[in-house]
Amino acid sequence: MLSHAHQHLAHTLSYNALKNPNAMSLPSFATHLEEIEAMENPDTIIDLAQLRMSEAMNIVVPGQGEFALSPYSQRQLGNLTGIRFDRWFENSSTAIKVMDMNNRFARATGLVKIRTYRASDTGTQAAGVLRAFVSPSYQPISDAYVAHLILSALRRTEDEFPVMKAEITDTGTVYSIRIGQSFNLAVGEIFGTLQIINSGTGASSLRISLALLRKVCSNGLCLPLGGNDANLLTRRHQGQVELQLWEKISTRLVGIGEKLARGVKTLDESRNILVTDPQQEIENILRRAHLPKRLLEPLTKAFQKEPHFSAFGISQAITDAQTHQDLRLSLEDRLHLEDSAGAYLNSVANPTM
Repeated sequence: MLSHAHQHLAHTLSYNALKNPNAMSLPSFATHLEEIEAMENPDTIIDLAQLRMSEAMNIVVPGQGEFALSPYSQRQLGNLTGIRFDRWFENSSTAIKVMDMNNRFARATGLVKIRTYRASDTGTQAAGVLRAFVSPSYQPISDAYVAHLILSALRRTEDEFPVMKAEITDTGTVYSIRIGQSFNLAVGEIFGTLQIINSGTGASSLRISLALLRKVCSNGLCLPLGGNDANLLTRRHQGQVELQLWEKISTRLVGIGEKLARGVKTLDESRNILVTDPQQEIENILRRAHLPKRLLEPLTKAFQKEPHFSAFGISQAITDAQTHQDLRLSLEDRLHLEDSAGAYLNSVANPTM
């Protein structure tokens, strides 16, 4: 299996305000994003056949040097060259791995855009990390730019901008900003949040949506709103996207307090929607969302930790942060589960919609 630089990246972050006494505001988080983006190299469009793998198993980009693969770009490279690194190269020597990869590069066709950044410690002799192989038409959307636009829009109605959760991985960035004051329900304290998802690697589009965060055992239920109130903005990384963002964001953030209040009401009422067979209910949600059945057992156990036989109890189990962590789910899989829980809660609470 190829070595990669994931464990050495200063570009990763995991923050949870429910666990961390040191509060982080949106302005300080935006500054952190700026510092990360300052390490990015200009994107390069190149013929795949021009790439080579060095003896250190880094990718040599002509004119730029060697770059270590991240876990995500390693998977992308496997898709581009038709192999799975963990299986194909098992029990092979380094020399065989390098020779095979270079043979595959030599036979490859097509243009790709290479996204790299400088890194002070990649764990190798590389100049930095190769973040992603994307299509030549791919246009990145700056995380810092989006954060500043949101900050400017929120200043019209909000005085504080606490970041409740933030995660930066090798695939992208996701963070939640608290909106307004918390709600005290029978199930505990609930925060309304604005959730931002973006990827500089092609893993996902830019998405701005509303979600509820339940303060419980410091892990928190993160439940996206369902229905028309959920998604405020989705933009693919194509064309001059950033030029249109200010108008879109400033318009879509109007009235989010009322939308969050409706979501809290739905969550509160979901305690009264009885569920007689929790395991079957969870299985149905996984099937509708095209999620793997292997998740059924651990999510059922998550339900048993807090056995509330209601739609609320089901959504709590599906979004249980500790279970997601124990399963080592990817950021994308966790978000998919949270979206599925939000859609489920909205469908059972509003069956005619």
